[in-house]
Order: sequence, then structure tokens, then C-alpha cells
Amino acid sequence: MIETERLIARPLVDEDFAALHGLTSDPAVMRFVGDLRPYTAAQTREFIAEAQASYAEHGFGAWAILDKATGELCGFGGLEMLPERKIPEVAYIFAPAYWGRGLATEFAAAVLEYGFRTLRLPEIGASFDPDNHPSMRVASKLGLSFSYEGVDEFNLPTIYYAMPNPFLGE
Repeated sequence: MIETERLIARPLVDEDFAALHGLTSDPAVMRFVGDLRPYTAAQTREFIAEAQASYAEHGFGAWAILDKATGELCGFGGLEMLPERKIPEVAYIFAPAYWGRGLATEFAAAVLEYGFRTLRLPEIGASFDPDNHPSMRVASKLGLSFSYEGVDEFNLPTIYYAMPNPFLGE
């Protein structure tokens, strides 16, 4: 579990399905995620199952992000291993009502801290649709830098960022 000033992130559970599907089925939320299309109910259930499998295999995965004040699921994200990368990636997706409040930066900073200090990961990356400038700004602000341009598992143009662990010498 990760806690910040305004957020709590915890592993996804099956009971998160309804709230999570409210996000994953929203075209505005999903316009820069995966194949750029909203998820079906089956895809949302599969996403939860994959996150749970990732916890078991890697010790990390996608989390439910909760608004600390209300307990409402306001997003999802965390550390994920993507098929086209050999390093874990930080990801953050929020409901539109939570956009523009600095929550992506707050959450991603906590995820990087957890990944680097607790998990001692040697490097963390991020990947973006070339038009997702707000998320690229968040990553840059937190110290990730451009790595390369390529295509993702859906054969879509993707910009890749990365950051080495700044705490490995401590």
C-alpha cells in the first residue's frame, strides 16, 4: 500500500470491478491507454486478474487509487511490466473529475519512491502516446527522461522514458 497526502493506493481486488469499470469504460479516460479504446467488462475483469498475477510474480502491479478524503476509487496505476519493455513502468490514470489537481504527480512520485527505495529496482520507465503531453510533463518533472521512440504491443507509436535508481548507492 502507498499513502500520500491525498491518496491511498492498494492492490486491486475483485470488489473494485464496478468502480474500476466506470473508469476503464470511459473513452476520455482510456484515450491514451492500451489500444486507445474503452475496455469491455471482460477486459476490466482481465485487467484486475493480471494485476493480481503481477503482485504474485513481481511483487508489484496496478493498484486501485483512492481519494483519501472520500475513499472513492479515483484512478488506477502503479508499477507494471509491459510486454515490450524489460523494466517496470510507472503508470497513472485518473477519473476526469480528478484531472488538473496535481494528483498524477503526487501519485507517481510515491510510486517511484516505493519502486526505488523499497523494491530497490535498478530502473523504472514510462511509456506514452505521443499526444499525451500532460503525462510526459509529469514524468519529466519527476526525473524521468526521454529514452526512445518505438511502437507498443498494439503497434501504436509510443514514446519511452526511463530513470535509473538514484538511491542504489545509499
